Amino acid sequence: MEENTLARVLHSVAKRMRADFEQSQQFNHSLSAGESRELIANGFLDHQLPGHIEAICGAEIATAAGKVSPQCDIVLADRCTPPLTHRQGYRIVPSECVYGVKTPSWETGAPF
Repeated sequence: MEENTLARVLHSVAKRMRADFEQSQQFNHSLSAGESRELIANGFLDHQLPGHIEAICGAEIATAAGKVSPQCDIVLADRCTPPLTHRQGYRIVPSECVYGVKTPSWETGAPF
């Protein structure tokens, strides 16, 4: 039986990401390791997402009603999102422009 090409490709991508994650375990400081892993995931997503979506590391999501989420590790947002705030790589993103969110591992429930 012929092996599934898509399965082989996905397996090789997962293997490469796993190796990058394992390498990030060499950091003594857990925050540095976490940030490194976010960048690895963000880099992967940047190459896999459709062109109109970007992966943003470190952001908060704001609603029109004035609610603001806690810090989100990765936010998938429309590339046409207006730059409300963009300081040292950290952004505030309008909720209407968000496709998906990865909150910190210690965060539970809805992002806000």
